[in-house]
Amino acid sequence: NLAIQEADLIIIVGTSLHAQICGWESSKFAPNAKKIWFEIDNNIIEARKSIYNITETFNLSVEKSLLILKNNLKNYKNRNYSWNKNIKKYKKKYLFHFPKNKSIKDRVCLYKAVSKLSENAGLFSAVTYDAGLLTYVVAQHYHPVHHQQYISSGSFGAMGMAVPYAIGASLGNGIHSKPVLCITG
Repeated sequence: NLAIQEADLIIIVGTSLHAQICGWESSKFAPNAKKIWFEIDNNIIEARKSIYNITETFNLSVEKSLLILKNNLKNYKNRNYSWNKNIKKYKKKYLFHFPKNKSIKDRVCLYKAVSKLSENAGLFSAVTYDAGLLTYVVAQHYHPVHHQQYISSGSFGAMGMAVPYAIGASLGNGIHSKPVLCITG
């Protein structure tokens, strides 16, 4: 959130800018940034571009958007070293945060539990999880390893999706793959 609030340019691809992502006060979403939005659904663009003060919009699929960005940014080198330093500082200071009541006797802290699972991420071919508090906890404290599938119901808010996702990931990986980690609440 800090990085987005301080950004001077945001390129948005593959999200329809729901309030869960941008915040509940649309005027406070990256107020000083130029915002370029690639969105396949023109109705969504029309509904949200003014409330988030989007500078430019392109009615394109993610695939076409990424191809355009790749072709136009291939020679771009980020020279803003202070920005990079700030991002590293934020990651170091805020990447993991635990609630103040993390150590209540006879209770499990989800943040600590998911962090422990993340330490062993290499044991799994995929991790799946569904809605509720897990959406935030897993996204903040589980860090997938290289080539690991990371499957979430995301902003769909679909409770109960972790199990079917896990079955699909397991079948897709084949019988000789590592196990799938399914986290559901």
